Amino acid sequence: MATTIAINLSTQGKQVWSGRNKTGDVNTLLLINTDLTNAVTVGNDLTGLVVPIPPNGSISVDPVENWYAQGSVAGQKPLVIVPNGQANFRGLSQGQGSIAIPSFFSPNFVHGVSGWSINQDGSAEFQNALIRGTLTASNVTFPNGYLSNGDGTYTTTAGLFIYNGTPAAGNLIFSQTNTAGNDTFGNNYLPGTSNYDNTAHIATQNGATSPIGFQWYTFTANPGAVFTLNSGFTIFDTVNLIIACLDKLQLAGGLGALLATTAHGYLQTTAPGDLVNYTSGHNLTFNGGTVPINSTTPITVHSFARVLPGRYLVRGVIRFTSSTGTIQPMLMRLAGNATFTCAVKVKIHQEGANVVYNTGYISTQNADPNVGPNLANSLTYQWEYEGYIDVSVQGTYAITCRQGLSAADETFTVLAASWAVLQPAN
Repeated sequence: MATTIAINLSTQGKQVWSGRNKTGDVNTLLLINTDLTNAVTVGNDLTGLVVPIPPNGSISVDPVENWYAQGSVAGQKPLVIVPNGQANFRGLSQGQGSIAIPSFFSPNFVHGVSGWSINQDGSAEFQNALIRGTLTASNVTFPNGYLSNGDGTYTTTAGLFIYNGTPAAGNLIFSQTNTAGNDTFGNNYLPGTSNYDNTAHIATQNGATSPIGFQWYTFTANPGAVFTLNSGFTIFDTVNLIIACLDKLQLAGGLGALLATTAHGYLQTTAPGDLVNYTSGHNLTFNGGTVPINSTTPITVHSFARVLPGRYLVRGVIRFTSSTGTIQPMLMRLAGNATFTCAVKVKIHQEGANVVYNTGYISTQNADPNVGPNLANSLTYQWEYEGYIDVSVQGTYAITCRQGLSAADETFTVLAASWAVLQPAN
């Protein structure tokens, strides 16, 4: 009786069986490809190896013929010849359901494109899936982010993380997590619900404070970002919107910087604030530091960007000191690249018990007031102003100051807590 033969193949065809008469001891012949990933081609002529045997496949042939075979790659597992063997289906699985081959997949399977695949390593790929019961997963990924369980595979804390494209260092744009941490790319993130602008290096955060609140930060570039809470931040309690601001407060909406007159809502300060109701479009700004006035060219003290056409009430106080040197005026102007007409009353005086006011007005944009007394050295003064501007072309409205004379030996310094208000008049 003929015995089973194992033949190593190469990419060159070779004879693997010599034909014999059926009246002999071999009446059937089974060829088995034992390689799990590479096919074998066979034929009864060395120039006609056209019959494929797929990985882990077999074929029953006529033992009377000569048979030739060729492998797909060098070093693949052998072709086994079983004389008197019967055609068989070796199967996708072995005993107790284990997968015998690296994967099985649909005929149209292309990774990431079409079809499906179930793999021996435990992974799988499908186009769609309907799960009628419970889906349980440690981590869930998608092309531009993931739901992480915080085990360190993706992030150090559990949450939702979204990136601007394929996750990488420096492109994290959203996170929702209870605790600050970092991802495997070195991106640091804030607690709560946070958005990140990686160009301007600004982050907004909601839900991380008690009461639940909204805050914004500046940060250094990721990876390894360091977050700095900005001086202005907003928090919500159960009734009110509370805004704490150390520089400029502006209600914005639409395409302009100010809320349109059809917008709703107002801001109301509480003690120890100024107890003023700030209506939609109402702007308040004040100095957090000093501004030197050391030139006859106007220097900006306060400004409001993208002011929409309309009538506005303007008012404010400019506190400043004079140095020693040539006695001269320190003048203020209503300026900016917005186009407007103005009618504003002004007065200037020395701070102190015996206040003497010099009063006047400003009637032209980018022009000095009609009053500007010489100011004694080493004293503190105030410009106070109140009136209206009518804006016809959108732009910046600004308050500027300048020296009255070109002498540089007496200069002025605008002090912290000088302030300006811009308020829609309708």
